[in-house]
Amino acid sequence: DQPLQVCLEETTHDKDYCAGKVDLCDDVTSGFMMGFCAAIESDVKEDQRQTQTARMISAWPFEQQTAFTKLNEVAQNYFNAHASEEMDLSGSGRAAFEIEEENVMKVKFMDAIKTFESGKVPSSSSEDFVNADRELNLVYAAAIKKADPQADSVLPSKDGLRKTQRLWLAYRDAWVAFAVLRYPHVSADSLKTVLTRERSALIKAIPFLS
Repeated sequence: DQPLQVCLEETTHDKDYCAGKVDLCDDVTSGFMMGFCAAIESDVKEDQRQTQTARMISAWPFEQQTAFTKLNEVAQNYFNAHASEEMDLSGSGRAAFEIEEENVMKVKFMDAIKTFESGKVPSSSSEDFVNADRELNLVYAAAIKKADPQADSVLPSKDGLRKTQRLWLAYRDAWVAFAVLRYPHVSADSLKTVLTRERSALIKAIPFLS
C-alpha cells in the first residue's frame, strides 16, 4: 500500500494508474493513436448498443423487428457516409474525428427511438414538411455549389455529398416504413419534417460549406 500512497501523493494520476492498471490510450498524443484508441472504444460502445437494442425489440412483433432491423442497417450506412464524406478529414486525427461523429449520430438515433417508445412523438402538418423540404433543397444546392469537385480531397466533395444525400433519403424512407408499423399514430409528414430539418441542420454545419 505504501508505493500506491506515494504515487497518489506525488502525481496527479488516479488510483488505478498508481496500482499499475495502465491503459495505453490514457495518454496518447499522436493522431494515429487517437484513431486507434477511438476505434477500440467505438467497438465497445457498439457491442453495448447492440445488446441494448436486442433487448428492447425482443418483445416486438416479428414484422416490426424486421422493419427496425432494416432501418438500423440503412441508418448505419448513412451515418458512416456522413462521417466519412461530410467532415473535415484533414490532419492526423481524422480517423478519431470520423469515428466520434459516427458514434454521435448512432446515439442520437437510439435516443430518438427511446423518445418515441416513451410516447413523445412529433406532430407536424403537411405544410410543415413542404417548407422543411424546400429549405433542405436550398441548403443542399448551396452545399453542392461550394463543395470541392475533387473526390480525393480531404474536404467534402460533390460526389461525397451526393452519395450521402442518397443514403439519407433511404434512411428517411426506412424510418417512415418502420414508424407505420410501430407508431401508426404518427403521420409520415410529421416524421419526415423532423428528419428533413435534422438533415438541413447537418448540412449547414459541414465545414467549409457554411
